Amino acid sequence: MTKLVDKYNLFRFTISKYLDIIVFKYKKRNKKEVIWGVIMNTLEEKVMLSLVNNRADELLEINKYKIEWSKMEGILNNHKLLPYFYQDYNQFVPHEQKEKFEDLYNIHCRKINEIYHTLSAISAMISDDNLNAVIIKGIVLSNMLHNNLYTRSCSDIDILIDIKDVSKMHTLLIEKGYFHACGKRSAFDFSDGYRYLNVPMRKDYDHHEYFEYYYYYEKDKYIKIELQVSIHKSIILPELISEFMSNTEEVTVKDLTVVTLNKNYTLLYLLESAYNDAEWFHRGPRLNKYLDIYLLTKSIEVNWDEILNLSYKYSITLSIQSALKAMNEIFEDFISEDIISKFSSSNNMLQINWEIGIKERLFEENQLRQNRLLRNLKQICYSESNINWGSPLHVQDRPCLMVSDAKYNFNNKCYIDGSAEDTLTFILQIDPLMMSNVEDYQLVLNFIDPTLDSNEFYSVNVEISFESGYYIQVEEQGNVEHKYDLVIKNNTIEIKIPKKSILTVEGKAAFSIMLKEKVHEGIFHWLSPYWFGDKNIWRTATLLKL
Repeated sequence: MTKLVDKYNLFRFTISKYLDIIVFKYKKRNKKEVIWGVIMNTLEEKVMLSLVNNRADELLEINKYKIEWSKMEGILNNHKLLPYFYQDYNQFVPHEQKEKFEDLYNIHCRKINEIYHTLSAISAMISDDNLNAVIIKGIVLSNMLHNNLYTRSCSDIDILIDIKDVSKMHTLLIEKGYFHACGKRSAFDFSDGYRYLNVPMRKDYDHHEYFEYYYYYEKDKYIKIELQVSIHKSIILPELISEFMSNTEEVTVKDLTVVTLNKNYTLLYLLESAYNDAEWFHRGPRLNKYLDIYLLTKSIEVNWDEILNLSYKYSITLSIQSALKAMNEIFEDFISEDIISKFSSSNNMLQINWEIGIKERLFEENQLRQNRLLRNLKQICYSESNINWGSPLHVQDRPCLMVSDAKYNFNNKCYIDGSAEDTLTFILQIDPLMMSNVEDYQLVLNFIDPTLDSNEFYSVNVEISFESGYYIQVEEQGNVEHKYDLVIKNNTIEIKIPKKSILTVEGKAAFSIMLKEKVHEGIFHWLSPYWFGDKNIWRTATLLKL
């Protein structure tokens, strides 16, 4: 029976990736027109694409009474292009919606004025205290691209800073009346208010950003400061970040002189950022990112060979190539295919086959986009794209693994015993050094669900908590099946999982054992590579042959 189920899963896994390309479920496409398997952009989306190509006038003139303006407002806000639209095209907004658009634009302008005054103080702080930091994006970029502070949407001040200067910057911001905070309910959930942080706290162990700093300039309205110490997970080595940050220039923003990245490095940053947002779970592609790139390249004479050399230097060549391909879809003939083809590399970076073009992806519902990405990642994980596909661990060998962690290098071991007919047993031996403060940690064990038409990440997910009232919680297919007290004997834990709960392809199941550290109330940092945060884990996942 087990072999029959396994064959069925393999068949479903193989056939799904082909069927999905040609079979579209109409009700899941947000009522978009589908012609021969191709998703057609709605009228509002066509306006957005013509807007960034600077040819929206005719389309708006013909269709201004056909456009759903509440929907148009939502799309403009989502892509952070409402100010850009309002300045040049507000005359096309029907009278009954015009006041709403005007109010939104005026709110934006007041916020930009506050950001400008704050930027003046922050820039002086960096200069006076000799901090190794540069202002990036924001109103500085708006001024650079549009010669106007108000054309580009902006909600914060982004600072790329040397990690050695973060503590000093933190102290200066607190002295100026800012507060450093995360969400109270959970780190990223502010619905119940703020949880104040007394020391600089990164969003994860190796995250590129710290939790934000806030300053209220009037009731319910605040300025946000974001400190970044790396370029996402693309450029992280301190020596490379330091070199990256040294390529600056002084620009004038009204009567203020600000240090920012020079034009080439700004372009490099914007291209990497567009790629990073478009290719992972958290945001998705946004038109404003591509418009920034387009306008910057039109304002300078780009030496693409120099950009190519820089991309090799920072090992982001394929990221740049992916962003340039998207640019060519959005902006016709943006760059020659010969130039794009130069941005190739032997770098074995994970690449996603999205199945639809960027013009459709820009407007895809977030959940649908995440489901599409998960399906791609499962295909990579359960195929020869995974470098371990041909060399799985065999359960009968009672394999032993180390639980990796990037911070302490604990000697945590896990033995896998599959001798029982129906049960898989994981025997975790905890490092005595970790046991001395074990309440600060959680262990997570999970198996990736290989089913392509399922939106579940895991077939089995086990969380081991060492806080007061130690417990083990086991989830199967997203449902909590078991929760029981945790028993530790001689620094050893046993976890039993029913074999029937573990879904496989060709008898192989991808799994991982990960460590998290509690660094503050409500804040855990992943110390091991994890599925949501590390792209490469999908192509290097450990496989267990059952």
